[in-house]
Amino acid sequence: MLRTIMEGPDLREVVQRYIGFGEEDSRALAGLHAHAAPRFGRIVDHFYECIALDPGASAVMADGAQIERLKRSLHEWLASGMLGPHDDVFLERRLRIGRRHVQIALPQRYMLTAMSVIRLDLQTICDDALRHAPAERLAASTAVDKWLDMELAIMLETYKEDSEAQLRRRERLASIGQLAGTIGHELRNPLAVIESSLYLLRPAVGEDARAMRHVTKIASQLQVAKETITQLLEMTRERAAARARFDLAALAAEVVEAVPRPPDVDVGVAIPPGLSLDAERPLVSRALANLVANSVAAIGSGRPGRVTIEAREEGDEVLVVVADDGPGFDPEILPRAFEPLVTGRPDGIGLGLALVRNVCERHDARVSAENPAGGGGRVTMRFGAGGRS
Repeated sequence: MLRTIMEGPDLREVVQRYIGFGEEDSRALAGLHAHAAPRFGRIVDHFYECIALDPGASAVMADGAQIERLKRSLHEWLASGMLGPHDDVFLERRLRIGRRHVQIALPQRYMLTAMSVIRLDLQTICDDALRHAPAERLAASTAVDKWLDMELAIMLETYKEDSEAQLRRRERLASIGQLAGTIGHELRNPLAVIESSLYLLRPAVGEDARAMRHVTKIASQLQVAKETITQLLEMTRERAAARARFDLAALAAEVVEAVPRPPDVDVGVAIPPGLSLDAERPLVSRALANLVANSVAAIGSGRPGRVTIEAREEGDEVLVVVADDGPGFDPEILPRAFEPLVTGRPDGIGLGLALVRNVCERHDARVSAENPAGGGGRVTMRFGAGGRS
């Protein structure tokens, strides 16, 4: 509906039609601004005190410096909202803010909390500052409600846009998944023939070094094709994991040996002895190998780097974490990092992280990606109490 507001020929008429916000409300807000501006600092602090009570807040607001920036932005948001002008430019600017919230995966509850906290604080200012002018107080109070209703409608529209886009992507990916499964099965037979022919061809090449280089290159690319098909087929399966207990440190050591990397990229393991997991070992191994390979690729060749595999118990969960000191995830891609065919690398196909999510879902586990404040990228798989030995 807000898209209709943005595209309508007469903004004021459409705003009045949907929200009932008009010029008299703009004037009332501008008049209230003189009383409210000195208290913006307290309103902003109150809001972030409420946000800090949410256990998930730290995942969105990583450090004190970021919170200070957000506080300044909220201060400016209050000022521009009260002073206006409440025109097309104002609404377009608000839509950009909302889309940015969607982009960084800010939960809607923070937005709803913001409106509730700010509404209560501004209504208190109306009551205090205009208690001797009842008509003016009523006008200001009504304008505050209309303004914040309009802000909320704009923000909700951006989340609605994103939900519709996600639905379209899921429908498209479902079709792609069915097609990929069929193609994967069909390609396995000719690839098996190629692999058998290579096995027979190697002895015939003999001492011809040039021919052997080509045979080796074909074998390498054949392995890449087989692994891609395996990942595609794995993501089309929905069976539950076949669980068995295994040692995490031993699994990590095998992954470190198996994943190729440049000599200047180090892969370390930090897993306490005896920590084990009740899960399907081959699936967890494949997920972990994909994460390490992604980290190695993110660091790139020609520069030193480090990848770390960690695991620890945290409350009722076992966390398996892969972190690197590369450039981190592209902020534009980060919210959709685990979707199939989404990749930030020119040579990527966007299957690795999608497979990791598939493995986690089959274990009723959770996975998340982030760019830590200290730099690099980090992916965390969280296995519940049922996944711990």
